Parts: sequence; C-alpha cells; structure tokens
Amino acid sequence: MKQLRIYIMLWATMVVVASCNHQQQSQADAGTQPTYVANHVDSLVTIGLDTLNLDQKMLLIDSLEKAGQLSGVRADNLRGILYYELGKPRFEEYYYKRALEHQVKNDEDRHFRYVSAAALVSVYMMKSDYEDALRLGLSIIDEMKNTSQGSDMVMAKIYNCIGSAQLSLGRQSEAEASFEKAYDYGLSQAKTKLDRSTQEAVANDVCNIAIYYLNAHQYNEAPLWLNRVEELTDSYAKLPDADPDYVDDLRGRVYLYRAVVLENGKRHAEAAEAYNKCLKTKFGKSLDGLYDATDYLMPAHRYTEAADNFKLLDRMLAEWGIVPSLDNIQQYMFPKFKANAEAGRKDSAIAMGFKILDALDTAIVAQKRSDAAELATIYDTQQKETEIARQQAQIANKDYEISRQRNIGLIIAIVLLLVFFAIYTMARRRAAQRLANMRAVQERIESELRIARDIQMSMVPHEFPQREGLDLYASMTPAREVGGDLYDCLLLDDSLYFCVGDVSGKGVPASLFMAQATRLFRALAKQHMMPATIATRLNDELAENNESGMFVTMFIGMLHMQTGHLDFCNAGHNPPAIGGGQSHGEFLKMEPNAPIGLWQGLQYEGEEIANIKHRALFVYSDGLTEAEDLQQNQFGEKRLLDLLQNTRFDSAQQVIETLKAEVEVHRNGAEPNDDLTMMCLMVK
Repeated sequence: MKQLRIYIMLWATMVVVASCNHQQQSQADAGTQPTYVANHVDSLVTIGLDTLNLDQKMLLIDSLEKAGQLSGVRADNLRGILYYELGKPRFEEYYYKRALEHQVKNDEDRHFRYVSAAALVSVYMMKSDYEDALRLGLSIIDEMKNTSQGSDMVMAKIYNCIGSAQLSLGRQSEAEASFEKAYDYGLSQAKTKLDRSTQEAVANDVCNIAIYYLNAHQYNEAPLWLNRVEELTDSYAKLPDADPDYVDDLRGRVYLYRAVVLENGKRHAEAAEAYNKCLKTKFGKSLDGLYDATDYLMPAHRYTEAADNFKLLDRMLAEWGIVPSLDNIQQYMFPKFKANAEAGRKDSAIAMGFKILDALDTAIVAQKRSDAAELATIYDTQQKETEIARQQAQIANKDYEISRQRNIGLIIAIVLLLVFFAIYTMARRRAAQRLANMRAVQERIESELRIARDIQMSMVPHEFPQREGLDLYASMTPAREVGGDLYDCLLLDDSLYFCVGDVSGKGVPASLFMAQATRLFRALAKQHMMPATIATRLNDELAENNESGMFVTMFIGMLHMQTGHLDFCNAGHNPPAIGGGQSHGEFLKMEPNAPIGLWQGLQYEGEEIANIKHRALFVYSDGLTEAEDLQQNQFGEKRLLDLLQNTRFDSAQQVIETLKAEVEVHRNGAEPNDDLTMMCLMVK
C-alpha cells in the first residue's frame, strides 16, 4: 500500500517562504521577535529552483553562500532538496547531515536546522534505519521544546516519523502516543492556517498513519485514523478553493482502507460494500486505486480480479517512473505473481516469474553501479571541500602546499595504480576461472538434460497399435528440455486403453512425476480395470507422501474395438473434442473430477458413450489452447474447434500435423510457454 508521501524538506521550505510576512506581522503585533523574515534572497532562490537546471541551481546556491547571502545551514538544506528531487538519497542524507553540523548563528539558521533534521529523519525512515530516526527525532524534539521555536507542522512531521519507527520496532504503545502528538500538532496548524496546502498536508499525514497501521497488520487501530481522515476531508471540502479531485482521492482511499480492515476482521459483506463504494469514485478507477485495491482483493480471495488489476502493472510502473529495484520488485511484481498463481492462471504466473528473474538481475547490477557511483562522488566532493578549506587556512604557505600536494597526489596515484593493477589482474583470473567452472557446469547440466529428454521421450509410444479399422496417432513436444505432459496407449485383446495427461509445473520435477504416472497407468490398465477405477487407484498412489503438492490432470479412456463403446474418466483435464454430429464436431460434456494426486480417498466418476465408430476423438493438453503469440494472445478453444470442424479427416496423423502447423503460425516466433501434447483416434 503506497504512502501519501509529504516531503518535509520541500513543504517546510515552501511554507516558510509563503508565510513569512504573515508570521512577521502577527509576531510583531504580539510583541515577540519573529523567528524568520523573508527577503529578496527568498524570492531569488524560489525563482531559481523553479526555472534553472541542476548545475545552474548548484551554482546559484554556491554563489549566494560565498557572498554571505545564504548561511551554511540553509545552503546545505537546499542542496539536500535538490538531490532529493534527483532521487539520490545518499547525497540527500550527506547534505542534511552537514546542515546539522553548522554553527547556529541566528533564528533563520535554527529554523532551517529543524527543517533539515525533519528531512533527515524522513531519509532514515525510507531506508528502514529506525534507531537513527528515533535518536535524531527525539533529540530535535527536545531541542525545539527547550528553545520554544519551530513550527507545529515540523513537530507534527517528526512525531509522525517517530511513531512509524516505533511501530516498526514493535513498540506499539509508544507509537500510539507519538501519533497522537503528531495529530495534535497537525490539527493545531490546520485550525490556525486555513490555506489549502496546509489542510492537504495535515490530511495526508493522518492518512499515512492509517496506512502505517495497515502495513503493520494492526487492523484494530486503523479505523480511528480513517475516521479522522474522513473528518479532515469534510472540513477541507468546505474551503472555497478546495480541489474536488483531491477530495475524491481521499474519500476513495478511506473506503478502500476500510474494506481492507473489515475483510481482515472477517466482516466480508461489509468489506465488499466499502469496496464497492470505492469503485464509484474516480480514485477507485484510477491506476493508483486499481493497484491499491489488490490489498483488499488478495485477502478476500478475489484472485481473478486482483490478477486483472495487475495487468495494468507495466503501465503503472512506466507512469510512476519506477525502474527495477529490489524494493520495487518485492512491492509490485511479487503480488502480481501470487495473484495469477492463486487465480489459476499458471502460464501468466510462470511468465511473471521469468519477468521477476530478469528484473532481479537488472536491479542487482543497477544497485551495485548506483552505490559505487554515489559513494565515489561523495568521496570526491568531500576531498574537494577539505582541500579548499585547507588552502584557505594556510594561504601563506600556498606554494609549498601546492608542491607538497602534487607530490602526495603523485605518490597516491602511483600506489592506487599499482593496487588497481593487482586487483584487476586477480579479478580477471578469478573471473576466468569462474567462467570456466560455470561453462563446465552448464555443459554437464545440458548433457544430463539431453539424456533425461531422451529417457522421457522413450517412455511414450512412438509406434501405435496396428489393427484393422483403427487409426491412432499422438505427439508430445516439451516446452523445455524435459516436460510434464504424457500420453500412452496399449491394445489388450479387444480393448484399447489410452490416456493424455498434464503434470503441474515444468522441468525435471514434472518429468519425474510424469514417469511415475505413466508407469502406474500401464500397470493398472493391464489388470483390465475401468477408467474410473484406474483414476482412483492412481490418485491414492500419487497422493501418498506428496509433500510437494504436485498433481496431474488426465483423460483416461477404454475403447471396445468391436462395438465402438467408449468408457472414460476425466480427472480435471481439458474436455476432448469429438467429430460427427450435426455440428460436425463439439467438446465432450463431462462430469467434473479433481486432478489426480492432491487428496487421497477420492472416488472418481466414470462415463460412457455407446458408439464412437466413424467419429474422430481428439484429446490434447492445455499447451494447445493456451499457446501464446508475441502479444500473449492465446490460441483458444474456439479456434481449435473451428479448425477441427473444417479440416477434412484423412488420417489421425494428418489432423495432428495440421494443428501443430497452425500453432506455429499463431506463435509467430514466440517461445513455447507450455508442453504441447495431442492424440487423435478413429475406429471404422
């Protein structure tokens, strides 16, 4: 659940500049000394930050600081703001720390010291450094109370961060007290300043407190804060310049977050009602609303709706400017994977899994590069500033210092060059050795997988029963080196036993499960059992000690060659298609049975067709209907049935080869996303 982030440093600076004249007048009326008075420098800084590029902004700040128009405290505060805007938290943290290290010379310095401290506490919270956030936040609060200076809004924001840190550390009673203080200070500011920006800032802070409790799964505490958000929203809506879209956004969030609270409290009907109210708002239909709605849909087990909402994830990430990082992958991509998996969209879940793997690789490399670049730049900045200070302090010995620094720099450069060369040489050797080891391991794995594929393919028949009047052909194409699909057929006297199955998952685990299922099917068929009995016995054997939770869907049939009578049992598999009839082909309508291998003790129901002579029977796995093209459009059951109805039956092999060709045309270069197995038979 995303927080309504109010960036302390930006907000506080804007409020100070905008309200300084009002403060000066009101304090003068009261006979007190104003804490901060605006001047032409404020106007110059405000215009510069709005219009200049980064280099020009930095040059402006440096020039004003050197001219004595900006103090060191305020200059470093502004630098921290600029690096926040660039999304570089290391630089942001560095300059806010520097702002706190300057000597405070007047009320203006003290004000920007408190603003910088509030910003630094927020930075600590964003990187989950709760101890430092508490240490700095509590010390600044004490300092502000002792000096009787600092705005209520800054106090509110620091207490807000302190409460969040305490809640994250499991100190719930302390967090409640801190949140109440944040609320009191914010409410005090809201009552004295009725401008729109202040009202929005207070409402957002209170909404964030509700979100903190929801993220911590403290569902009993969240309703109080949601009620307060609702009260603040109603008050804000009465302002003459109130933004109706902002009012809609807050009300939509309140409805949605209440739905989350009610759902986790097992009050499902009330939760659904609150969620329906959210859907009627603009927020509920927005990208943010659709994404946040998954926090309700997932615990409500409405996985299909959640998965549909997650279809917008790529578009949302692009609009928010979010690039792959470890935090973003965990926050945005993992829930999409779970939603598709729980919704039964296994191919979409698997595709998302591969996207997560790719994104993880990109994020890890980017993180390392970003960290190294930031640290190197910070180090370089520190070195330059230290050198400037040293030269200013020892200006009398300038020539000597320059010569001395050159010699030291030359020695350091030579040492660094030697160290770099040694490290580079060692790294190259280690990398070459690792690469050689990886290639050897890869070649061994590929060799073993080729052997496994050959073994697996040898387990399914490639020569089919030959008997007058019988035309049977089957094909299996794994999506990877080894797969989880299976088919089998054997002719026992006048009975033809056959099956097609699809094991959950792919790769080596699925192939092992497939081998076991194939072996058991053959053993049971040779005992002349009925298909339903075979399914029941298979389920009991495969479900025993099945800790991995794997299963197989199967269609099992027994065809009486003399009469054309078909006995069959469908265990959670795709319905086969049968030719003939008025429609020239249709999907069989069958009783539902559970997949095989999940629960022991199930009794599977069998069915029968009196005579299928002269009618082609086509059995397949979902790798056919769910085959995807480059745009992830599926082949589909409708296209399959149209092809079967309009394809002349010359032979079973001809039907299967035709469909394989149609699937390749549909994929149009896309990699197979699932194993593909087909069987076609006809008795004349």
